[in-house]
Amino acid sequence: MQHYRLAALSICLTLASGCFESAPSEDGADEPDRFLQISEGQSLVDHAPVDFDVPLWPDGRIPYWFDDGTLSPDLGPVSAEHRRQVEAGMRAWEVATGGVIDFYPCERGVTCPADDDHYLSLRYSKRGYGCSVGRQPDPTDGYARFRFPTSRVLNESSILHELGHGIGLRHEHQRVDAFGWLDETAEATDEHLG
Repeated sequence: MQHYRLAALSICLTLASGCFESAPSEDGADEPDRFLQISEGQSLVDHAPVDFDVPLWPDGRIPYWFDDGTLSPDLGPVSAEHRRQVEAGMRAWEVATGGVIDFYPCERGVTCPADDDHYLSLRYSKRGYGCSVGRQPDPTDGYARFRFPTSRVLNESSILHELGHGIGLRHEHQRVDAFGWLDETAEATDEHLG
């Protein structure tokens, strides 16, 4: 059976407790030792964090819709170039997961699921990048959403990062058991945060 390694496309994102396979250490405690391999035919949902109540997308299929200006009338519809950039990020996630994740376009009110939180709406925002985690509505307007700035060229790593949230991934430091896996030291903090 062919295996796929989940690529580290997005800084700070992991599959929480499902990201690493555990191996007993010398003291008998489980420690993560390598990235999870997702076998062909398995669902990413099977490996999602169990310590968060994140509604995930059925079978890894994520319907999406680009705002035509109705959700952000003051910012207008998403441009063709921005659609291309975001869809390139979607393709990268699909390739990296061996097709376990599948983004597909839908037309709001026509081919999108009836419930607004059952598809990802992509729109402009004055506040920059952000995304709902998994298949859940944003509390401000009721849509599962991915928002991005109106700048001419979008940041590829930010697109990948936010799409990771849309898939259902959180930051590794947000794990319920984060302190069992992560150590914060003054030296590391100074080195990385100056």
